[in-house]
Amino acid sequence: MSGSISGALLRIHLVTAGEPLVDDRPDIRLHRTGQLALWLAARGHYVTWVTNRFDHFRKVPRSGPDSRNLVPNCDLVMLPSRGYRRNVSLQRLQDHADLGRAFRERTPEWSRPDVVVAAMPTIELAYESVAWAKRVDAASIVDIRDLWPEVLIERVPTIARWAARVALRGLQAKLDAALEGADAIVSPNVDFVKWGCARGHRTPGPLELELPLGYQRRELSEGDRAGATNFWTSHGVRVNDATSAVLVFAGSLSSQFNFQPVLDAADLLAGEGVQIVFCGTGEQFAPLRQAAGERRNIVVPGWCSYGQLRVLMESAVLGLMPYRQSTNFSVAIPNKAAEYVAHGLPLAWSLGTGPLSALIAERGLGVSYRDQAVTLADYVRRLCADPGLRSSIREKARAVFVERFEAEAIHQRFERLLRQLAEHRKAG
Repeated sequence: MSGSISGALLRIHLVTAGEPLVDDRPDIRLHRTGQLALWLAARGHYVTWVTNRFDHFRKVPRSGPDSRNLVPNCDLVMLPSRGYRRNVSLQRLQDHADLGRAFRERTPEWSRPDVVVAAMPTIELAYESVAWAKRVDAASIVDIRDLWPEVLIERVPTIARWAARVALRGLQAKLDAALEGADAIVSPNVDFVKWGCARGHRTPGPLELELPLGYQRRELSEGDRAGATNFWTSHGVRVNDATSAVLVFAGSLSSQFNFQPVLDAADLLAGEGVQIVFCGTGEQFAPLRQAAGERRNIVVPGWCSYGQLRVLMESAVLGLMPYRQSTNFSVAIPNKAAEYVAHGLPLAWSLGTGPLSALIAERGLGVSYRDQAVTLADYVRRLCADPGLRSSIREKARAVFVERFEAEAIHQRFERLLRQLAEHRKAG
């Protein structure tokens, strides 16, 4: 049991839906739950990662047994999941309802944990996780990732939002019960913690914590680096070329992003040696591919591995964050910021308010372009004209990463909270 640390070893259930698994694709980057599961297991804790069988990113079902061992001390349980084609849809709500029922039906098979950590969304899994923890006298944590169901209601036309609120009353009641019943509330964003406390009728205290989304940097072998460089060369992307300027977007090409101002900036920058690379798949993949066919400075390669992204970001001049205006994003620091600053990239943030806009201004990390293509294009020209500025921002970005987003430090804080809750439950 290598890597164990002093203190009692805990039995931990991590419950989430919609995150990538280690075997979804080669060289995949795990998100919060996946990173934490492997980190805790490596330190000797006994982890059960409960997730859904549906691959949220590829929109396909996963294969393999319902339960299996991932690594020593870490088991994976996949719940039945019908899936959905669009991220905001009735189909997805039905899928989440199925997950809640499947979770409740499976709990009698599981050993009692010390702590249950449930990501929200989904509301149903958070609700059932807290309820199960109470039944078996375990501690529970709700980790608020997105402001559901508010983000769903925002997507409904204004005239119909009252009806949407009525239709979602049952979900809202489950959410409130989960937030009220949990022993602790955490979130990557402090405003999300406050929101959760208000919904759960609780006063923020030492068990209500902001725990940012961490990012893990991995070194690449010479072979992996060469393979990634060849991949970009085959797509016509000039990595490691001082005469080019690459802007990168890495993530799901979903409807939560407004790519039009970026495409307009591409038109403004045509013929200036700038390439814009959109990495990922999703609802907007086909329209972006069409845009790339109409513009010589746009590249849409599809899904990219960690190694391919790292090589691209190391030679890029700017990381794009073209989020649509939403409460979910305007009061948050999305995980894309952590990924970009981990590789020293300046940030191009589409919104003009919120904690990320403040961080960019305070630390000189990039630009809040407020969906204005001219502002974005002008900032790119400024970076291209001033290598010293690019170098300075890279140093600042890496410093912010170490201070705020390095996964190791965040995992250590998470583990301390888990121990605290388990010890309190045992003493009580």
